Amino acid sequence: MSEAILDEPAPKKKSMFGDLSPIVKLLPFVWVQKTYVFGALIFLTIAAGATLVLPKLVGDLIESGFSAEVIETINVRFLAFLLLATVMAVSSAFRYYFVMSIGERVVADLRAKFYEQLLRLDQKFYQQNLTGDLLSRLSSDTTSIKSAVGVSVSMVLRNGFIMVGAVIMMFTTSWYLSLMVVAAIPLMIIPLVLMGGRVRVLAKDAQTTFAETTAYAGETLSGIHTVQSFTYEKQAGKNFRASVDTALVVATTRIKAQARLISISIFMVFASIVGIMWMGANAVLDGSLGIADLSEFVIYAVLAASSLAAISQVWGEIQQMAGASERIMQLLDMTPAITSPKNPIKLTKKVEGHVEFNNVEFSYGEKEVQLFKGLNFSVKPGEMVAFVGPSGAGKSTIFNLLMRFYDINAGQISLDNQPIANFDPADLRNQFATVPQEVMIFANSAMENIRFGRIEATDEEVIEAAKAAEAHDFIMRTSDGYNTALGERGMALSGGQRQRIAIARAILRNAPVLLLDEATSALDSQSEKKVQRALENLAKGRTTLIVAHRLSTIRDADRILVIDEGEIVEQGDHQQLMKKNGTYAKLVQLQTQDIMAAT
Repeated sequence: MSEAILDEPAPKKKSMFGDLSPIVKLLPFVWVQKTYVFGALIFLTIAAGATLVLPKLVGDLIESGFSAEVIETINVRFLAFLLLATVMAVSSAFRYYFVMSIGERVVADLRAKFYEQLLRLDQKFYQQNLTGDLLSRLSSDTTSIKSAVGVSVSMVLRNGFIMVGAVIMMFTTSWYLSLMVVAAIPLMIIPLVLMGGRVRVLAKDAQTTFAETTAYAGETLSGIHTVQSFTYEKQAGKNFRASVDTALVVATTRIKAQARLISISIFMVFASIVGIMWMGANAVLDGSLGIADLSEFVIYAVLAASSLAAISQVWGEIQQMAGASERIMQLLDMTPAITSPKNPIKLTKKVEGHVEFNNVEFSYGEKEVQLFKGLNFSVKPGEMVAFVGPSGAGKSTIFNLLMRFYDINAGQISLDNQPIANFDPADLRNQFATVPQEVMIFANSAMENIRFGRIEATDEEVIEAAKAAEAHDFIMRTSDGYNTALGERGMALSGGQRQRIAIARAILRNAPVLLLDEATSALDSQSEKKVQRALENLAKGRTTLIVAHRLSTIRDADRILVIDEGEIVEQGDHQQLMKKNGTYAKLVQLQTQDIMAAT
């Protein structure tokens, strides 16, 4: 389930070369590009085959000798060398094109799939995982995969082809020397087996540490106003430096391990070749092997050895790709906690807006205190109901549960007498227009920020919504009007301006149920009155649920529900609750005293 925290320890599969199952999971993304895969394999085979023909031409040239009688043969053979070089050059160019294209296309698809999965995961997942870590997986981890698929995997395949082909050709030249080479191969592979897994673990640790560093940077930069307000810049710099140094230590450890892997592999490969060449030289001296055959055998042996050495050099990068793939596949394999039922009820038209909570129990986590214990209330279509109470009482949580951002522990929430779990979450949320307490402004134009409420809306509809929300005037005072970029998180706007953008979105959405969570809390008194009139007009004929700390904004509500410690302790209209002289009356009295004290 998506409630799991990423990078929790998981059982590892034992494998001779380490756990490569995350790489195997990439194969469907590769196979989609089968045209490029076939192109890469064809030209990879041609390039490797041309390379394997080279020693044979050298052997034939040495065997024919150099004399005037064989000058024409020599010319033909050197023309063959030139033709072979042309084939190698052209095939290598095409191989590079196809392989690099596979890497780019695979990572493009992987990033798109990863981002789509992020959009599907539920709110509880985001409570438990850092956004910076997720973005690191989306960027740096996928870049590692692109590099490995485009270069490392290509080198492993190419050199693997050449190594196998060279060993086969060596057997056709001298079977007993070839047996010596085959016997030495396990010694050459041992470093890969022993150290490859270690490199993979270190690579994953390096990616995780880098993600934590990125997360910290993203968090402090998004809250730069708070950082600078409390003159926290110096300490933030120290914290980031410490995080960078930790990432550097982990990366350096990985580099050292990979360097040892390369060094040992190269030494073992060429030490084995030296021994075999020594045996070959003795075979020439005793007449059991010709000089041409030895030359041919040595070139094939060098090709096999250098190919194995090249594989050992990039094997660490393959393991690094396995670590990055594991981090990505871990998220792609998650199932969102909030999913559509198998046979959802289709909403072909807007709902009437009858909302009901029946014995609802809820807590944000298994270890969290239960927020609601048998919460019951009902809202009729077109009714305006307000929720008031102290902070932490669960007022905003009601909205989150109604839109099914979280599933309840027990009880039932209904919309038009149908359990909301029977709807597709997207269809369900289309029935609501929300104005949250904390407004999210995106780094694009004012027009597009408002159009967020309804993507297909025309420019004229967006402008009308902005006018109704009292946002039109301040938007037109900006440099480019509705085309003005509002900046990341709308930092160029005041709190009231951001809230009016959110209200314009809600007006534009024109949904049957309005959810207003402190919709006017950031407005001054003059703007509040104007926006309040706009919201009252918008609420006509719609079910409206309001959370408000400013009790003056909910006096005209049909009903007011007072929530305390997850329970409804009072309900009625303003006049009825004031006459009860209970919790609501005390809240009004305290707020009135605060206003009088402030003035």
